[in-house]
Amino acid sequence: MIGRREPYIRANCLFGFDDLVHSSGGDLHTLADQAGLPREAFSNPDILISWPRQGIFCELAAQELGRPNFGLDHAFSLPNTYPTAGAAIFLSQITHTFEEWLDACERYARYYTNAWVPLLIRDGGPFAYVRLLKDPLAKSPRQQTEGLVATFYRMARTVIDATDEKAHLIRFRHARPCDTQPHEALFDCPVEFEAAHNELVFPHEYLNRPTNGRLAGLEPLLDLYLRYRIAKMPLYDQSVAATVAAGIPIVLNTSLCNLEYFAVSLGLSPKKLQRLLQQENTSFSAILDKVRESLACEMLETTDVPISNICGLLGYTALPAFNLAFKRWIGVAPSIYREFNRRKEKDCDS
Repeated sequence: MIGRREPYIRANCLFGFDDLVHSSGGDLHTLADQAGLPREAFSNPDILISWPRQGIFCELAAQELGRPNFGLDHAFSLPNTYPTAGAAIFLSQITHTFEEWLDACERYARYYTNAWVPLLIRDGGPFAYVRLLKDPLAKSPRQQTEGLVATFYRMARTVIDATDEKAHLIRFRHARPCDTQPHEALFDCPVEFEAAHNELVFPHEYLNRPTNGRLAGLEPLLDLYLRYRIAKMPLYDQSVAATVAAGIPIVLNTSLCNLEYFAVSLGLSPKKLQRLLQQENTSFSAILDKVRESLACEMLETTDVPISNICGLLGYTALPAFNLAFKRWIGVAPSIYREFNRRKEKDCDS
């Protein structure tokens, strides 16, 4: 159970951990149990998990698997589609410059997690900074921090198609490890430890570099992501509706959550997608509504995350709109539903 003030993150941040653990001879579920992470988190990327417990998992994996750079190993084992990063990689398709993409990532991250946010700092000098600010309660250990910074670094290079370009400097707040050669080799730039902030420092002119910024790139991107999602599903009926439903959670609370985006991503015209859904006796809005209902109930039942945060995670701009939708789905307000489930749990335990 995630407490009301406990830092959380979407479980899709765990993508790739299973392969890395298994390839190192470890047992994923044993490590998850020791860290206090639900086993379901590795098969259901939509649930919310504890950020501190994810950090404990990374440290345990580093120790028990004999991988002193587990965080870096995980970050650099990921494909360029980055299922770990929520909608961030998709946002590169609707922004035009690196600066626009960084600003979009900051807005999106505030819903994806309450543990950290990437803040772009422009001080008028020759360099710009992406500072990964964390909640005071989100005291991340080394492996988790290095994995986060490395993932963001790789993703940033991907969206601007950087080949020769690299950061000016990478900074970490934690103490210098005994061996820093892996850090310098992977980041290909100087790395500073015991710094004031965890941040990426890069030439200011990179902010004007173009991102993909074209909808044509969405089709292979979403296809790869859907393959990942569908592989995690216990049942998949191969319908168009099921395919759309699988993709919706990743783009909730972004401007991408609409019929037009999914049509282009699936290589269809909006009218064609609409007709296909009608043939299955549904519509995009009906599927979106059902996905939101399912996610809302899951989060209310399994976490104490504030309802206002759940509202934002589901793409509602205001709490009253979410309350009205939830009453339409379930018949009661979200707060009453949560309290009812808490009482039911206590009765079962007693």
